[in-house]
Amino acid sequence: MGSSIDFYLYFGVDNILKVEQLTSKGLVIIKSPKSKIVDSGNNNFIITRKSADHTVELDTLSIFIKYNEKIEYKGSIRLQWVNLPPPFAYFAGLRGGEISKSKVLAQKYLLASYFEYSKFFKFNIAPIITEFSIIIIDNSMIREIECTSNEIPEEQKQALENLKDNDILVFDNINVILPNNVKYKISPLVFRIKEN
Repeated sequence: MGSSIDFYLYFGVDNILKVEQLTSKGLVIIKSPKSKIVDSGNNNFIITRKSADHTVELDTLSIFIKYNEKIEYKGSIRLQWVNLPPPFAYFAGLRGGEISKSKVLAQKYLLASYFEYSKFFKFNIAPIITEFSIIIIDNSMIREIECTSNEIPEEQKQALENLKDNDILVFDNINVILPNNVKYKISPLVFRIKEN
């Protein structure tokens, strides 16, 4: 806790603050001039913006501990309200590069997420993939598979069964819905099949 920005809060999501290191000392009370704070239990506080305004600005959480009918000030955390970062897609835990055919065939889903956050704050939501394309490029042809959710249909896996060493596998046209119901297109993932 200091004068610099300790954490970021994001518009449109429930930012979760974990306070297990304080709850053993008494009841935790958190106050803020610009943030709405709800104790959701299990040592978690959900923090959202009080107003619908999405102006990037600073905020401060003041933390108190109540025990034996006394309230003790424990310090403050400086925060900055910012817009959601762009999400990214990943396949088999990867965002591109070399991948084996067996690893490709073992996957059922293309997934989307946000970057890693602080050790205290995290999102309790994820972007929802609504559609994407799988493009297979080999020496002789380009094949495209359309998917209408984040799942790779079983009937489309035959094309993946035919992957060969050095084929290019592209996940493109990845469309997601963000927590505030905004549609967003994610950058493609590009893989090269490597069996050796």
